[in-house]
Amino acid sequence: MKNIIFVLSTIFLFFSCKKSVDEKIAVIWTNKVEVAFYCEEFNVSQDKYKVVAEYKENPSSEILKAEIMPDMVISSRLKGKNTRIKFKPLKYLLKKAIDSENFYKELLDLGLIDREQYLLPLSFNLPTVIFDLSNKHLLENNFTISFDEIKKIASSFNSKKRDTYTKMCFAPRWEPNVLYITLQGFDVDFEEGEHLFVWNDEALQKAINYLKSYSHEVNESSLKEDDFKFRYLYDVPYILIDNGFCAFYYMSTDSLFSLSKEKLQNIDFRYLQFNGKVPCNDDILYAGICSSTKNKEECEAFITWLYSLETQEKLLMKKQMMNLPSKEFGIAGGFSSLKPITEKVFPQYYPLLLSHLPQNGTLKTPLILPTDWETLKKEIIFPYLLEATVYSEDKHEEVSSLKEKIKEWENSH
Repeated sequence: MKNIIFVLSTIFLFFSCKKSVDEKIAVIWTNKVEVAFYCEEFNVSQDKYKVVAEYKENPSSEILKAEIMPDMVISSRLKGKNTRIKFKPLKYLLKKAIDSENFYKELLDLGLIDREQYLLPLSFNLPTVIFDLSNKHLLENNFTISFDEIKKIASSFNSKKRDTYTKMCFAPRWEPNVLYITLQGFDVDFEEGEHLFVWNDEALQKAINYLKSYSHEVNESSLKEDDFKFRYLYDVPYILIDNGFCAFYYMSTDSLFSLSKEKLQNIDFRYLQFNGKVPCNDDILYAGICSSTKNKEECEAFITWLYSLETQEKLLMKKQMMNLPSKEFGIAGGFSSLKPITEKVFPQYYPLLLSHLPQNGTLKTPLILPTDWETLKKEIIFPYLLEATVYSEDKHEEVSSLKEKIKEWENSH
């Protein structure tokens, strides 16, 4: 019954957002379903203000063409040059109502515009590498893992029958996201530019060469990695680990901690790091109050409530008690941007985090990305990486550059 009530209230909050002229209701645009639950909890916690959530697939793009603006937005990629001008500064809230010391500094700093706080981070996710508990003794520490560390383990794990691998420790090529994360770790620094996006080309070439050499040195060739994936890696990651086909596999924290405790009972993980830094996923969630809002008081009340330690602790507890059939991880699908919540409260509901909490000063955040970055990434960068990281003995084999891939994409759109 509770599940039905939650679903119905969510549908109501998302799609019944019309208000009468006399009502003062703050409208929040978001692509996170759980925000509707937060709105409901806020509305019942007091009787002075009311907020509702309205679903938008890509809020950062929607506000650029909106005839009627929302009062608030909770989404990723709100800092683009055309998007950030839609928001008002929030520094005054950090001074009088919200403790800035509670935030992960790297995330809070990303919400700065011209040294002024316009956006507040709500949640974030990190890349992890999962493995079977029986292999825990092979790893150097409880927090992170690197490709170089995996290289040392691979030779004792990899197994072949004739010329075909029957076990393969790990390959970055198995997941385009891992290839992309490697670029983040190598400081390729994709960023919004005058023409789609810009990047550090020297760092890009270093990352590509590293990935190609990994395939050659560890698994003989990218062809063998692709063949192994085709033969064996057709299940979900935790089952692949359970079956022993590979020693390690990539998962983002939002996917990993959405699994039930039963599925995780033989699984452990480490954060994927590069030179001591763990790249945050691109879709860090931020909240901003629109400069055009006529419901400033309602927005401020909601933000102050949402960013209180007491509120987030209660939200996590209530979500657990409701026993929903499909629960997003943590706060709005990720770690809370508030350190005390992630460090002290999350382990109560996600026991696997007890000795694996994100470490202070280790987060690497992305630069300002285009509002349509997910599309550009999937249609330009992923295909480019899968082609560019193919290891070949033929040194003269031509591979399209990223600039050429961009031109091909533009010609087809």
